[in-house]
Amino acid sequence: RAGNAVLSVNPKLLIIVEGVENQGDGTATWWGGGLKDVRSAPVTLSVKNRVVYSPHDYPATVHQQPWFSAPNYPDNLEGIWDANWGYLVRQNIAPVLLGEFGTKLETESDRAWLKTLVAYLAKTKMSYAYWSFNPNSGDTGGLVTDDWRTWQTAKLAALRPILTPSPASTPKPTSTPKPTVTPKPPTTPKPTTQPKPTVTPKPRPIRLRSASGR
Repeated sequence: RAGNAVLSVNPKLLIIVEGVENQGDGTATWWGGGLKDVRSAPVTLSVKNRVVYSPHDYPATVHQQPWFSAPNYPDNLEGIWDANWGYLVRQNIAPVLLGEFGTKLETESDRAWLKTLVAYLAKTKMSYAYWSFNPNSGDTGGLVTDDWRTWQTAKLAALRPILTPSPASTPKPTSTPKPTVTPKPPTTPKPTTQPKPTVTPKPRPIRLRSASGR
């Protein structure tokens, strides 16, 4: 009902559905990690192809699950993941986003778990979100140290097989310099035209008249 309510507002969104800890067959796994029952009771929404299932998975330092002490550990992990949530992708039932996984990477058991999980994600091409980037998770630490700047290089090296490489930046072509323009020699100014002298008007003769008018 919640998914349909969201899709009624925006049908282009994806609905992320986590699993449960205790499953219908009596088995238990991580909080949010149990998705066995999707096979018989899938989430069906009003818009097709909008459900993404999202389990969690962690190593022994977070909680001591029974499979970590099995004699065939870590080779038993792939079968456990397939049973709980991996089958959704393997059998093309629905997409899976591994919404949380992480470790402080301080024990041999944790290193074996992460190596096996990274190989599983690479093989199945599942999407994932690492927990966490920031260093203040008490269970797993982060991808940066407590200064929030320095990379946890060992963790990044372990994750490298599933990290998308940064695209190589194409150098910008250097622009061809424009040829320098040879300045034209200054033109010799034309001599200024001397103004023509003004013509002095000729004086008009004065005619005198006598008192008699002659």
